Amino acid sequence: MTSTDFGRWYFSKPPHKSFFFLLQTIYLLVVLGMALLLGKHYFSWLSPAGLWWMCLSVAAPVILWIRAWQSHAKLSEISLEHRASDPNEQARLDRILTEAAYLENTGLGITLFVLMSALMAVSKILPR
Repeated sequence: MTSTDFGRWYFSKPPHKSFFFLLQTIYLLVVLGMALLLGKHYFSWLSPAGLWWMCLSVAAPVILWIRAWQSHAKLSEISLEHRASDPNEQARLDRILTEAAYLENTGLGITLFVLMSALMAVSKILPR
């Protein structure tokens, strides 16, 4: 598989059947679980504004995940139904799908890593 085939392979399945999307979903659930445990543990220490900001920080990756799901589903449809007879047009489509695959996977991964890091930092800063 060449690097330009990656996008076609990545979007060859809808998001609910995609291995990569399943891994990101599990990662999201782990980070959300961390946030819930920290919120429950430090609920008495958090001000209403702090609790509000914590909820917003958790909502952002969920919204990103929903948008990634929608984009993945649309790009999966496009990759399955569009087979160009012109090799140059197919190469352009493959390149676009590859870049979209890297952006989706990396974007979700980095977002979840940043939130997980922030939650771990908060757990170290707040008193036990």
